[in-house]
Amino acid sequence: MYRLTSASVHCILPILLAGVAEHSVFADQAFDGRVETLVSPEASHPDDGPEVVHVGCAAADIIGIEIVAGRVPLASPVPYDEQPNDIVKPIGSQHLLWRNGKPEIGSVGFEVFRKAGNKKFNVGRLNREAGTVWKQEMTGQELDLRAVDELHSYLISIDGGKPFHPLAVYRKSKPGPVAIGSSGATGHHFIYLQLPRALVEGQVYEIQLKGLNTRDDSLKFTHHSGENRSEAVHVSALGFRPDDPFKRAFLSLWAGTGGGRSFDVDRFELLDESGRVVFVGDVQLGIASETTEPFSARRNHTGADVFHLDFSDYMQPGTYRVHVPGVGVSYSFRIGSDSWEKAFKVSMHGFLSHRSGISLGPPFTDYVRPRPMHPDDGFVVFKTDTTIWDGEADVIERSLKKLLGPELDTSRLQRHPHAWGGYMDAGDWDRRSQHLIPSFRHLELYEIFPDEMAELKLALPPAESNNDTPDILDEALWNIDFFRRLQDPDGGVRGGVESTAHPSPGEASWQETLLVGAYRSDPESTYLYAACAAKAARLLTDLTRSAELHDSAIRAWEWGEKNAQAEIRAAKERKARRAGAASKAVMNMKALAAIELFRLTGNEQYHKAVLGMNQSVLGDADVAMSYALIPEQSSDPALRALAIKKIISAADAAIAFSEKNGFNIALSNRYLPMMGFTCIWSAPGGTLPPVLPRAHYLTGGKKYLAATVASCQYSGGANPMNMAYTTGIGPRHPQAPLHIDSRISGQKPPDGITVYGQSDRRAGYEFNQWAHKWYFNRFGSVPSRDWPTAEAYVDLGTLPSMNEYTIHQCFSPTSFTWGYLAARPALDTPNE
Repeated sequence: MYRLTSASVHCILPILLAGVAEHSVFADQAFDGRVETLVSPEASHPDDGPEVVHVGCAAADIIGIEIVAGRVPLASPVPYDEQPNDIVKPIGSQHLLWRNGKPEIGSVGFEVFRKAGNKKFNVGRLNREAGTVWKQEMTGQELDLRAVDELHSYLISIDGGKPFHPLAVYRKSKPGPVAIGSSGATGHHFIYLQLPRALVEGQVYEIQLKGLNTRDDSLKFTHHSGENRSEAVHVSALGFRPDDPFKRAFLSLWAGTGGGRSFDVDRFELLDESGRVVFVGDVQLGIASETTEPFSARRNHTGADVFHLDFSDYMQPGTYRVHVPGVGVSYSFRIGSDSWEKAFKVSMHGFLSHRSGISLGPPFTDYVRPRPMHPDDGFVVFKTDTTIWDGEADVIERSLKKLLGPELDTSRLQRHPHAWGGYMDAGDWDRRSQHLIPSFRHLELYEIFPDEMAELKLALPPAESNNDTPDILDEALWNIDFFRRLQDPDGGVRGGVESTAHPSPGEASWQETLLVGAYRSDPESTYLYAACAAKAARLLTDLTRSAELHDSAIRAWEWGEKNAQAEIRAAKERKARRAGAASKAVMNMKALAAIELFRLTGNEQYHKAVLGMNQSVLGDADVAMSYALIPEQSSDPALRALAIKKIISAADAAIAFSEKNGFNIALSNRYLPMMGFTCIWSAPGGTLPPVLPRAHYLTGGKKYLAATVASCQYSGGANPMNMAYTTGIGPRHPQAPLHIDSRISGQKPPDGITVYGQSDRRAGYEFNQWAHKWYFNRFGSVPSRDWPTAEAYVDLGTLPSMNEYTIHQCFSPTSFTWGYLAARPALDTPNE
């Protein structure tokens, strides 16, 4: 299931207004007049103009100039000083709210406008309860596009010689972070100047920017390809372990209006921190630009030749750069025994920073946030009569309205006093049963690598970091305990907690004024919880907690056995949103619960339940791995062999896929839709259950370990944008994920957020139409539909399909894969 959240709907409401064809906007933005003053010596270079952040060699005969136009500084709420002429306008639709201790129906947010003479300006988003307004402002100027593509806008001289204009100018431009409530947009621009011959080592190149409104009127650099970074050389910021059997960098350049460029080079080098050559390797063509890649959209998705620079044989720890002679070097990266451990800790910090019901801050994290949604602070959650199968915020609101009646009588509602804890998603304060999936996988990491994981210290509150429970179990238990508290006396487990809309503009999670409801129990959530609780009970050495989870898991199982079929039939009768998938989902989660309860209790009734099921349940890799981990003497040999075979088959499919695309992305199902919600580009293996690390664990086959490492490269920064998709990883990572709490509180996003990533621009997804119209085509250059998917990411914080995320879709595959690579045993002969 790929989730389009209520927050997504709220953020992409402009779709409804995007009726004008996007190509007309592109035409309007195109160059429409060569203004002589822009290319004259008197052209303006203001102090707040666009900033050149990099200049260097992009290809042998191309100078690349990277420009950032405008910034969006962090903004915190300020006290609202109301003026007589202020105009307060509601934002969005009306929803069911909780204000002053009672429910009401009203606007979810407000925006304040103030008159100044004949003009009206936006003061910001009003938080009435807090008495504050919040607004982001863009600083700096946008890049003036009127002459940016003109040859005469650039005058180049070499070693002080006679100036000349480039043979051609190419460009690719994309929007960057936008200021909420502002019409401006920051821009990220790459300009390519075609020279008449290749750049020469040691020569000084000066470029006069005659037609650009940049801060600098000229640029100067000395071409030393062993020192100057080139955007064409890509390597993962995650680094490698010395014995990783796969170590690879990539070489490619799509020059926007200049199309794909190729490279006539036959070798590359690894340089240490002193610049010394420590390794020399061959440059191999990986995938040519005309080669069709095996994604569901069957075409090439890079738009350029992709070359592979393999240095798997090099094992010496240190910090290095990849050097392509005549072109340039990559960002630096590490080879070290703790490289994956560092990455894993960053990813796990993402879970910590999305905990609900706890305050966050030093000494265990730099991210500061008050405690949200805790009953001790007066926060109220009401029980509803709807399930997670029926929908999201919309069905919670419909249920609560029905239960309250027209008088909004709270005496007709039941409070849930223990519905605190768990993990929140991006702009949604919901905590859903799908979030148990990463917790189950974290338990698996501890199960297969108990010693390594027990020694690994995560960022946790002192009460947890100082106890006797391994940190990874503490993190998993934070979430599992939330659903234990949601368990009803009859054993059923509620599917989570959801607000009536998402989010209230200007509000952070600890300021939530929307009414919040708890789903009623459903068999999918209940069985999944039973699996997690049983697995945790078996792994814990704390006998009190173990016994509590043991009993809770059995009660959940018994509820599922009693109610599952009736709940499935009822879902179909009322045409619940997920009714069509309910039977299979329940069967898979029942199998997972039965396996874990069998392992916990040794009771054969649970094993018999598994043996009596359709073997298709082993198509779920979590189920297959769970059975494969049963000791041989306790398992059914044929079923265990089949479980292992299923994982290996899926892993082999992922390897075959990886070998046929330019950046070795590994999908076990090539039909995964190329939309951001599937995390194809941002997480190893996308949203599919992990199979490559599991295949390596079960078989010891080095090809599976190599493919696991390979699957992390693109999302770790080895891509044409040289950007990791997880905050806190490397020199480039998302700056504007849809993380409301940090945005509202004026902080940088916390480390560990893995975003959805890009969608296929040509697919015509409805949820992206407004972004094509208002942002993707804003700066001209290449029409938005023509961008290759590998370069289509935009750091646009208001675009949910790209910059939102969920715990189970994005964080789960990232943390599990990086954790596996951190903890797996050392290889004696990694490159056999």
